[in-house]
Amino acid sequence: MRRSVAILATMSAVGSVSAFGFVTALLAPEAPGTKALGTNGSSIVGEFTHNTGTQGFIDSGGNVIVLDVPGASSTEVLGINSMGDVVGVFADATGTTGFVGVGGTLTMLAVPGASYTEPVSISSTGEIVGSFVDQTGMHGFVDVGGSLTTLNAPSATGGTQALSVNSTGQIAGAFVDSAGLTHGFVDSGGSFTTIDMPGAAATVATGINDKGAVTGIYYDGAGTPHGFVDSGGSFTSLDIPGASGTEPFGIDNAGQIVGFYVDPAGNHGFLDNGAGLTALDVNDPPGTVSVATTPLSPVPEPSGLALLGVGLIGFSALRRRARNRASRRFRTADASCASDVQPKAVPTDYVIRM
Repeated sequence: MRRSVAILATMSAVGSVSAFGFVTALLAPEAPGTKALGTNGSSIVGEFTHNTGTQGFIDSGGNVIVLDVPGASSTEVLGINSMGDVVGVFADATGTTGFVGVGGTLTMLAVPGASYTEPVSISSTGEIVGSFVDQTGMHGFVDVGGSLTTLNAPSATGGTQALSVNSTGQIAGAFVDSAGLTHGFVDSGGSFTTIDMPGAAATVATGINDKGAVTGIYYDGAGTPHGFVDSGGSFTSLDIPGASGTEPFGIDNAGQIVGFYVDPAGNHGFLDNGAGLTALDVNDPPGTVSVATTPLSPVPEPSGLALLGVGLIGFSALRRRARNRASRRFRTADASCASDVQPKAVPTDYVIRM
């Protein structure tokens, strides 16, 4: 029987351990960079940075659990479903590896033959979507019970990413067309709908809820990221006041949106519940870990946008800005191919048991 991740670990002491095999640790006095990357309506997941690296977190109503794969230089929790199962990535000396935490068991997830695998979203039915890179480029993938299907948008010539899946199997993501422009998409059982914020230079659909509402990021003519919500083809912009960039990544069934924004102080998570905006910052003082919340004021929707060609942006690159958007180009195979994913138990040097 699956249990919520939120009750599987506590922050009672340095080095306490969750049932997923993550070490929970007390780190620097402050964690200045916080990014909210997913939500299931009751919990928010993401990452925060400090002076020694990046760690994942789960925030359930202010009760914060730090998720840190032992031996990893960084851990990022990217998605959570209604039962508290999580997906994400961790990096160590051997590279970056995807992971899935289901029912208290942590497994690594790597697409066979891929140089990079990033599981991003997990639905309430256990369906997992993400992206991988192989010798032919960047592709989305869908993992159902360990059976993997490659996902390539029909109009993609420069790469496809799957970034979110809802309980009905609808998938949101992004692709690059033959002109090198980036578009969002929704895949409903093989029927693809292109998502483009009107007037935007590039659009990336990062989240979809069970009602089909989509959130994501669009870029203006200067390359500045803004948030958007698409409800049945009706688009609304979302910008955090005073921010140099606003990037939503998840939307729950109540329409609440999570993401992060950048201002002169660094990165901050945010929650938009429809009634107001709240900044979320993970704090890590001695003895406890918490999320500080600060009410924010909305800003008017931007006006016209100039067009600018922007290439496909990796999900990690959206968060870290570590990749070159202009030069990153991938060639995508036309045909989807099915193969088996064999998630393997995490090696003993990655697991600390109670």
